[in-house]
Amino acid sequence: MKKTALLFGVLAALPCARGADFTNALPTVSVACMRSEPRHGAEMVSQVVMGTPLRLLEEGRGGWWRVATPEGYEGWIIGNSLALLDNDRFAEWQESPRIYVSDITPGYVYADTIATEEASLPRVSDLTNGVILAGTPAAGGRFSAVTLPDGRKGYVLAEAAVPLDEWAAQAYEPSRLPVIASQYTGTPYLWGGTSGKSMDCSGLTKICAYDMGVILPRDASQQAMIGTEIIAPIDGRPTDVEIAKLLPGDLLFFGNHKTGRVNHVGIYLGDGRFIHSSGRVKVNSLRPSAPDYHRASLLHGRRLSATEAASLSAATNPLYFNK
Repeated sequence: MKKTALLFGVLAALPCARGADFTNALPTVSVACMRSEPRHGAEMVSQVVMGTPLRLLEEGRGGWWRVATPEGYEGWIIGNSLALLDNDRFAEWQESPRIYVSDITPGYVYADTIATEEASLPRVSDLTNGVILAGTPAAGGRFSAVTLPDGRKGYVLAEAAVPLDEWAAQAYEPSRLPVIASQYTGTPYLWGGTSGKSMDCSGLTKICAYDMGVILPRDASQQAMIGTEIIAPIDGRPTDVEIAKLLPGDLLFFGNHKTGRVNHVGIYLGDGRFIHSSGRVKVNSLRPSAPDYHRASLLHGRRLSATEAASLSAATNPLYFNK
């Protein structure tokens, strides 16, 4: 931890530095908002959670930075939500011990571990699923010591974290998507949301795949370009024969069947039912006879193979590891 502590002790001062050749950044808050323009009133196009490695593309006025996410999605983030790194410090971060917060239940970084109940512990920061922190999971202990991207230190519950390389090296199992997604049932919809706190439709599919180390494209229309087409109902209403071809974990894409434009995505559960974020994360049916039938036209049912998922793995993404 000595190398990690030194690195992130320096990072704490980076946002105030002048003249440094910054190339990358890490969000320092649990969820940082990406906007279409460098101003708070602009449309929120996406979000990134704490510790997500970003490429810096352009410095704007008022402390804003245009960034690119690991999947190449671009937007503006206010600089006080970022720790800025030059090439050397970013390489050190990539080579340092790190953990992935795997627990989808909202949690915290605690200032100490003295109290017996978590509710009584002083807090350093809130957390959400997908956060990456410097540190090593405790071996048999209750807490793991961590360092946040801006240098703050604290502790997280050991059961909520896994080594980053283990998270990234997971095998993609489509049948796990419905299980992960179901744990977000009732979570509110938010345009541009890609965190466990609130999410849009493609945000839900994205964070569920991310929990298995797979980095899906950001938008539903982009996600509809990957995988193999299983069904494509002519009039937007799948028949029972078509529904029978689907497997749990297939992605369902909805939109205008006349133009073919995709504007919504969900995750197939089985038995004609699927889960998606529409108002909130909830379950609906593909069958018109069902009381919870989702009336939008189904354009495609697509399946992501293990081979294609491997090409989207964080383990092969150059922003996560210096290989």
